[in-house]
Amino acid sequence: MRIVIAGAGEVGSHLAKMLNNETNEITVIDTRQERLDALSATTDVITVEGNPSAIQTLKEAGADSGFKEFTVEVNPEDIVDKGEAYVEGLLSLGVNRISINPQTMNQKTLEKIGRRHSVEQTIAAFEMARKYKEFSINADIIAGLPDESPEDFAHTVREVCSLSPDAVTVHTMYLKRAARLINDFEKLRFASHMDTMVQHAYDYLTARE
Repeated sequence: MRIVIAGAGEVGSHLAKMLNNETNEITVIDTRQERLDALSATTDVITVEGNPSAIQTLKEAGADSGFKEFTVEVNPEDIVDKGEAYVEGLLSLGVNRISINPQTMNQKTLEKIGRRHSVEQTIAAFEMARKYKEFSINADIIAGLPDESPEDFAHTVREVCSLSPDAVTVHTMYLKRAARLINDFEKLRFASHMDTMVQHAYDYLTARE
């Protein structure tokens, strides 16, 4: 199986090592050559230096070779700022699933965690992507973001569902070592009711099926 992984950080490297076997051909893309060098020193992978959201980089990684499922993870601003030409470029590569990352539909939280997009851009990104029927659209949201209450998270779930994604993935808050928030860890109040949030998302989403 041919697998292309965007990012050679902690998660991407772990995924590459986990999938590394004789039947898989793995290509990893990252903007930092030092990360790629560290990974290739211990794991049998093909590496490509570049921006994984750039069409040309994806082509260099062989991502235009016809996958059964070809998913690209994008931030809302990737779609809004680059426009329809970017979306059509993904289609030309054979992308058939887009994972858009609102993370939250609460503007104050987006600003607190340093996200570049706005709630309005999330809505615009979904509207643009939905024009292309070839795509299955997934939405990624996070339970337990700093200072969010169960009501805030419930708002995110409702608003995301109103955008009619084909699937919703619920993550729980996890701070990577390289995350900007790690420097403010002691100052932030993280949710002590994450289980309640996840249960609400499960109940709400399964009731819509």
